[in-house]
Amino acid sequence: MTQRRRDEYADQLGAWVWPEDASLHPDVFTGQMATWWLDRYTGDGPFFLQVGLPGPHPPYDPTQEALDLYAERELPEVIPPDPDAQPRALQGLRDFMLGEDADGVVHQAAPSAEQSRRQRAHYYANVSMIDAQVGAIVDALAARGELENTLIVFTSDHGDALGDHGHSQKWNMYQSTVRVPAVVAGPGIQAGKRVADNVALFDFGPTILEWAGVAPPDWMAAESLNPYFADGPDPVRTRVFAEHANDALLTGTRLMTMVLDGEMKLVQFIDDDFGQLFDLATDPLEQHNLWDDPAHAATRARLIEDILTWRAESGLRSQGFVEACVRGTHAMMSPPPHDARGQHRDGSR
Repeated sequence: MTQRRRDEYADQLGAWVWPEDASLHPDVFTGQMATWWLDRYTGDGPFFLQVGLPGPHPPYDPTQEALDLYAERELPEVIPPDPDAQPRALQGLRDFMLGEDADGVVHQAAPSAEQSRRQRAHYYANVSMIDAQVGAIVDALAARGELENTLIVFTSDHGDALGDHGHSQKWNMYQSTVRVPAVVAGPGIQAGKRVADNVALFDFGPTILEWAGVAPPDWMAAESLNPYFADGPDPVRTRVFAEHANDALLTGTRLMTMVLDGEMKLVQFIDDDFGQLFDLATDPLEQHNLWDDPAHAATRARLIEDILTWRAESGLRSQGFVEACVRGTHAMMSPPPHDARGQHRDGSR
């Protein structure tokens, strides 16, 4: 039966226990497929394996065994909602979530503390299930004799608000959503090292290309993370950007852009004069929007200018990528040239 047919569906906040055998859970199944491949792959050359574990995407559906790990654990409390202080696009997003059970999550304006804790326990239990599968993949690499030759990256595409600031899931630039784990291990990687600089997920693009001995193309705006793993002094990177555009659920804005410079975060909405400005050093929970604070007017202006400069420079740099895509599309769509006899120049007809 579907969860929507349950009487308690509206009160679950998208959290329930996986009812089938654990081996059928999407995260377990995906992890087991990865280990199956590592056990059976007969090649002896380099390989690249990308494992897309689905969780902890909603619905939050761990096994009871994983959920029991959090029965007595203290979990972070929900950051209180402040919808009236948010830009219109985020207010509209929240209203939409309160009216639709997106991804099986019935969002509520004022869930009880027990409801919120239950949702978070299920989310963390899903993470623990993923941890177990990552461990199984590492064990499979070791059994294959390749663990010491393998570079491993563990990361995620986004976080989950889980009720923070009154929001469900993602589609915002709060730290709950944009700050995600990134763990790198393998030969040449210093164990236990922590990088606190502001870096971006797409920085793994040139990083992995360099691991493979491939020079990143000039049009790639991302920056390799490999200098952090080298023997020399670490680079100093304070600024990172993020964008969210033309979304089917975040319909109140065509483009939302974040810049995080040190501990100052600005979120700009291209179709709204009101945005968000937070000082994470003094306000790590992002509860005090400084956008209209005269004392921070200069910082707001500087960060907006940084976004405009970044957009312009990125546009210029990525022209090579656009041109390469156009050339590739044209090559795929154009038939091979013919000679006067109607024969392809490669000899085929």
